[in-house]
Amino acid sequence: MPPAAAADTGAPVAPAAPADTGAPASPPASVASAPAADLPLMDPVTGGYYFRRKRPAVGTRVSESETKTMSLTVAVSIKPGAAPVKSAQSERELNERVVEILASTDDAVTKVKVAYSAREKTETKNGKDSVTRDPVAGKTYIVEAKSGTIVVQTPGGSPAPDDEATLVRKDFKRLGKPDSMQKALPTAPIRVGDKVDSLAEGLRDRLTGDEGPNEMTADNVVVTLTDVKDVDGAKTGVFNYSLDMVVNRGALVIRMKVTGEVAIRLEDGMPVKLTMQAPTTVASAPGSKGPAVGGAGIATASLTRTLL
Repeated sequence: MPPAAAADTGAPVAPAAPADTGAPASPPASVASAPAADLPLMDPVTGGYYFRRKRPAVGTRVSESETKTMSLTVAVSIKPGAAPVKSAQSERELNERVVEILASTDDAVTKVKVAYSAREKTETKNGKDSVTRDPVAGKTYIVEAKSGTIVVQTPGGSPAPDDEATLVRKDFKRLGKPDSMQKALPTAPIRVGDKVDSLAEGLRDRLTGDEGPNEMTADNVVVTLTDVKDVDGAKTGVFNYSLDMVVNRGALVIRMKVTGEVAIRLEDGMPVKLTMQAPTTVASAPGSKGPAVGGAGIATASLTRTLL
């Protein structure tokens, strides 16, 4: 890791009162006009922190570990007036991989090599577990954004089998596009305690952009810088966030009160950690036919990224 700029002492200064507008304080003109790579990590006037936007170099290798869980107790009413049938169910998804960047443009990674060490789902219903291991586990692929599509090949250059390619495309559906969180980083310094509206929009895009407004919505999104600390030798900003999410799944509506944390490196704007926890309710969509469904539970998710 390159050393921090001399102006960055590593100790967050006492912040001024948080900006109610969500816009970080403006830096001095001489600092604001400097190229991002030349900015210090801390602005000596405002006490705010600069987050640089830097595309990872070709050859960069990143270890990624992602987990998602959902636990629900669901009640289904088959007939009006009949006692509902209750069941407890949960699922856990695990996705561990190493990604190497093979090609990029000025604003997006366009080609990677990915080696999966694990990709599986564990489902528990009425106390019984079943594990489904995806066929990509233990395999390596070359993935490239080309002419508006995601091409998945084996290391030897052959097309990956359809079932495997479908799973890999799901993981890399944003390949060839700018990172929404990095792109949303403001050029002005951010003070501890500031709300950052641009990052709120970037988070909204990351969560809902691939689903469409009819399937998933996120409202009341708030992102606040709460700390700056060393993580694996690099200055990293810790942002807390909250939002209300609604997911439409045909006859079901899922509602979540989401809170979580995003960690972003100052020196290059790379998101290195995202956590989420959300009390969740499930109900039949208004006007839907069939059995009435209701339920409640908890959903969690985490993603960690480590430079190798």
